[in-house]
Amino acid sequence: MSQATPTTSETKTAPQRRRWFSFRLTTLFLLVTIVAIAAAYPHMRLQVQLWRLQSYVGRDLRTATDSERWTLGRIIKSLQAPVDKIFFDKSFHPQTCWRLLRMETGGETRFVLLQHRTTDPRLLQALSSSGDPTVTDDPGQSDAIVLLYDSQGKLIYHRRLVTGWHIDQMEAKLVADSNLGEPLLCIFAGNAAPDEVAKQYYALTSDECRLVRLENQAGDAVRDRYVDPEERIGPEPPLRTQAEWTTALYDPSKTEILRTLTWLSGSTNNSSAEGKQISGVRQEPAAKVALADLLDSDDAWISEAARLALESINND
Repeated sequence: MSQATPTTSETKTAPQRRRWFSFRLTTLFLLVTIVAIAAAYPHMRLQVQLWRLQSYVGRDLRTATDSERWTLGRIIKSLQAPVDKIFFDKSFHPQTCWRLLRMETGGETRFVLLQHRTTDPRLLQALSSSGDPTVTDDPGQSDAIVLLYDSQGKLIYHRRLVTGWHIDQMEAKLVADSNLGEPLLCIFAGNAAPDEVAKQYYALTSDECRLVRLENQAGDAVRDRYVDPEERIGPEPPLRTQAEWTTALYDPSKTEILRTLTWLSGSTNNSSAEGKQISGVRQEPAAKVALADLLDSDDAWISEAARLALESINND
């Protein structure tokens, strides 16, 4: 018995099912790719800004063109965190940047941006009207603002330093391999008289900027001056009790000891609140014992600073 021949309709191929599973995998891949690019964009943008920042390292920004300084300003502001917005809006101006330094410490990279006091009347007026409390119309006082960044461009801190009186030819360098355990920022004046402060050393710790030494042109340690607030050098000292300042002389950190000795040896007016506190610490028995021990320190800077502090007890 012969089989029936299939009809034309029976020989037609059945319609294929749509490959929904394959379509979904493709869509998922595209979505993951888009999300990955979006997530990586801030990091990529940050790396580009850091790469652009590198081109300013070591340059004297006072000789840069206006266009270059405004570009630097945009880079710096792009790296700021929201918490620092008030500071940058009030105190940062690219025209006041004078040096960008880079250092390697503890296996990490640090950028130090220095701003100087401007003598441009128009810029002074603009900064003063912005509400910046660090700007005055006194042309004699010199100052700088230190902005410390990590290798990812995050602002660690910013500190204002008073750098002296009529010091308008400042230069700066970093000493990354100091024997104090912290990198040092050295600011030196090209127009300092022989008996004036020629070099200022600041320890750049993880959370603050400490004044640890002042030198004259001969390289000898000299005392800070607190008699006239406009003549003092360095950042504002930390708020401490008399007992806390005495305890700091026994601190394991060399830079903390040097910061304390520098403060303690300053030439001061005993009628001021700070002068009375310094005088009180100098008379503490524990402080006198510490100074005698530090005088014999193997560290030349500590020994010299202790000598100045002991001399201040006898002379002031």
